[in-house]
Amino acid sequence: MTPSSPPMQSLPPSTPGSVPICLGNFSARGVKEQDEGPWGTSDPQLWLLLWHRGPIFGRTPSEHNTLSPVWPEDSSFCFVPDDSEEQRICFDIRDDDAANTVLNYGCTPLPLPMGPHMVPLAPNDCNSNCLDANVSFVVVRPLPPAHPPPPLTPHPEPPAPLQPPWQWIAGRDDIIPVCPKHMHLCMPNDRQDEVFCDNDQDCWGDNFCSETPACAGPQDHCCVQAPTAANKTEQPDWVEPRAFNEQLSPRVCSILLRDRSHLFRRMWGTSSREQNHKGDNACWSRNRWATWETQPADEYFNDILTGKYCEKTDWYEGFASAHGWFSRSAPALLGFDPDITGYCNNNCDGTNVNILAIFSSKTPYNMCRNFEWQMCAVLGKLPWQADRELVFARAPNTVYLDGYPPFGRCSGYTSSACSDTVGFANDDIFYLEVCLFSQVCSNAAEMFDLDVGDRWVCQLGHAGFDRLKGWLLEGADF
Repeated sequence: MTPSSPPMQSLPPSTPGSVPICLGNFSARGVKEQDEGPWGTSDPQLWLLLWHRGPIFGRTPSEHNTLSPVWPEDSSFCFVPDDSEEQRICFDIRDDDAANTVLNYGCTPLPLPMGPHMVPLAPNDCNSNCLDANVSFVVVRPLPPAHPPPPLTPHPEPPAPLQPPWQWIAGRDDIIPVCPKHMHLCMPNDRQDEVFCDNDQDCWGDNFCSETPACAGPQDHCCVQAPTAANKTEQPDWVEPRAFNEQLSPRVCSILLRDRSHLFRRMWGTSSREQNHKGDNACWSRNRWATWETQPADEYFNDILTGKYCEKTDWYEGFASAHGWFSRSAPALLGFDPDITGYCNNNCDGTNVNILAIFSSKTPYNMCRNFEWQMCAVLGKLPWQADRELVFARAPNTVYLDGYPPFGRCSGYTSSACSDTVGFANDDIFYLEVCLFSQVCSNAAEMFDLDVGDRWVCQLGHAGFDRLKGWLLEGADF
């Protein structure tokens, strides 16, 4: 639907600012043209933000090869007007390339009367072939959000963690539940009345699960099993149960990193976003420039702990949209890709923030380079990084294991094949980044009190770094 601009006085009044309103029926005209060679022209998707460069509360799928997209009718998004600090909402039309290039953008003030609307959009850095663009949508009656809420919306509290001594059997604190190898110990939830073992790492507890060594194919009692009893003293590596919807925290991250079956243990392949399995060489055992050459694992961990290559590495190698050219102090910026793009408005150099963007065979990207960049940020050795400062485009206290973007679902950009047991994607990386900081920073609890844009300094804890190193070197169990 592409409505003409209606007379505003004929529309019903807007709703109170504390009541959610929903937008739908999105379409646009005059989208900036991208020359994609044999693939045609722009592949626009619409991003909705609570204010200019603010939190993203909605994103449509891409419409391919068109300058007049009409997005699916089920693409509707809700927000609370009072959450907008600038009392306006903004629209970015972006291409679906790896950088999510901004094509057009514009904002409209609040409040919004119910009914059809059309907002003019300006082209982003357009020199020719630019049309007068606009986005059209309809404000519908207030409804509870049907899509994942924006980061500012409170998340339901997860079940309270079990405190030691954890008495699985009444009156006994020396008996613990243990799962079969490759399975995960989970807290009770709506589907499971008792502590259970889940084949999937989401602890959802349903009867649908991926094929893994713990569940080689469809069979009874495979996806979810009852744990067995064991003596606590005989299980030195026992990992306590966790809930499916827990918020990331130092405790939860510790559970995930200690779990040898978790994806966190398999994100250290030698090539880009490749998983490593039991018996495989991990990236820390390979030369940073010549990945076919081996090196002692201790060499990698010693190098990143001292920042040996921080100032010798071009962290933007092969990336055309940013170069690390700053005009003032530039903290390290972390978050999910869409949040980073929105925070920078597609210009992280102009925003004066350091990002990691290696797309080169000279210094091949893998999770070891990612962790090395994080440690350079902790040490204050990134370009123009004053006072060792970090900022987050997504607040760590809004990252939940059942959140959005999803973890372990091949969500976001990936450079290779991706499935439960092969590869991973960019959205998985931010979950791991937060958990790595949660272990190496002695003041990690402060990180989970930060808001978007708050500047923070990680106090490096050598004991936490050594403990994390020990877990990682144990490797994965399949």
